Amino acid sequence: MERIKKLLEKKPVFIRFNIGVALADVPKVKEYLEPYAKELSWIIETEEIKEERTGRTFKLVIMKPKGGSISWNTLNSLWESLHAYSLRIHSDLISKQERTTLLSREGISEKEATNTLGETVMFDLMFYNFGNLLSVNYELTERLDLERKNPEIALKLFGESTEHLLSHSIKNKEYKKQIAKEYNLKLVDIPICLDCGKLLKEGEKVRYCERHRKHRKNM
Repeated sequence: MERIKKLLEKKPVFIRFNIGVALADVPKVKEYLEPYAKELSWIIETEEIKEERTGRTFKLVIMKPKGGSISWNTLNSLWESLHAYSLRIHSDLISKQERTTLLSREGISEKEATNTLGETVMFDLMFYNFGNLLSVNYELTERLDLERKNPEIALKLFGESTEHLLSHSIKNKEYKKQIAKEYNLKLVDIPICLDCGKLLKEGEKVRYCERHRKHRKNM
């Protein structure tokens, strides 16, 4: 039980809200976010971004926990609230209309980092993005450790196993096989739309979702 407690109290989950705004709108957006930051005991920062293509400069208003990361326990307790906040923020600041859901993306990517010895190391990063607002990142090894030691919380947070996610979220077949081999994961044959990657019903023999079947029929 002590090992499980330590696992859940570690802080491997890097999480933040990102809102891109014009320079003149920064004070208004920061003021809008203050009640959320106060409720979460998070901080609000800004970062200047320059688009390479247009040369346009804008500000990224960031709301995140102090230190940048939280524990699995904290994520578990906040998960539903963070999604509700995302919908409200998107409705108030971006779309100006009430939303019941937003597009989400989840997957695994290979990243490069510098360790404490100044050496370049590669690692596999899990990412989750909700509505281009809420960003969640953590190392694949951390997720697999949670799945092994506390499968109930893992399933509640992720909704599916890493093996299931890996099978349908990565289009690069070589990288997918590399991940499966390195971490001893079993790939599952899951039907997905070849155009958009949307999950299809198990047992379906078609390879496109209904929307893309109609689109292809009209081509």
